[in-house]
Amino acid sequence: MKKRLITGALFVAALLAAGMAFGYPRGRGNNEAYQDLERFTLAYQRILTAYVEDVDSDLLIDKAIEAMVEELDAFSAVLEEDRYDDLMTRSKQEFGGLGIVIGLRDDFPTVISPIEDTPAARLGIRGGDRIEEIEGENTKGWKIQDAVDKLRGKKGSDVTIGIRRFGEDKLVPYTITRDIITVTSVPYSFKLDESVGYVRISSFGEKTADELNDAVNQLEEGGIEGLIVDLRNNPGGLLDAAREVSEFFLESGQLIVSTRHRDGVLGQELYARGGKHVVGDYPVVVLINEGSASASEIVADGV
Repeated sequence: MKKRLITGALFVAALLAAGMAFGYPRGRGNNEAYQDLERFTLAYQRILTAYVEDVDSDLLIDKAIEAMVEELDAFSAVLEEDRYDDLMTRSKQEFGGLGIVIGLRDDFPTVISPIEDTPAARLGIRGGDRIEEIEGENTKGWKIQDAVDKLRGKKGSDVTIGIRRFGEDKLVPYTITRDIITVTSVPYSFKLDESVGYVRISSFGEKTADELNDAVNQLEEGGIEGLIVDLRNNPGGLLDAAREVSEFFLESGQLIVSTRHRDGVLGQELYARGGKHVVGDYPVVVLINEGSASASEIVADGV
């Protein structure tokens, strides 16, 4: 999805221009679509001119867009420029930061676990530590992304946080020097027994195929007669990474995934290319669950 840089009244004009340039969805005439946009524009203008107080027009448009997207499925989202940049950073699997996985507990960002051999781990940050302050600001009510934006930064720069730790009466201060954090999308692989290999893929990024290649090669060198690929709770990632991973298990020319528009017209088709590592002639089992989405579904279906 493109970065959203259109706000305010320009958004309405852009919608009108898009309708004239590309037409409207089948089954819905131009008149109906124009009537919908006129209703939206009328409400927008009435709020701006007649509401008892001044209203932030950008905020109105943002909320309107968010409300529209909420009516779609769980995998549709609007990305502001900073969120888009963060997504691209995570897909590269390297960024400047502390090396912690965080979640929300009791309305505060909380450390789920530190990543081994990172600045946070070396300073003794623990799972369960509640981050109540970042650079002197109280973090109660912050979203996870708010905390991530504050904690990430250039290698060598410092960030000060206040930790509330179980058993401690006072807030524990830490000043942590950021470093380059490398995220591994194939965190571990091993032999379950003498003949079956297991490999875990937790996400799909730029280096996933290379990591998988190393893991499978090592397992095959040890001798395996079957392989389990674990994609449970893998939310997906880059489409190119899904293609490259699928190519490990498919012969050149096999269809990986195709898309169709809602009117049935064929869209994009991706086929396996040659020259990739193809696993040996043994059974492959792919594990998925309700938390497997996007690229995970593509790989599971293709394999």
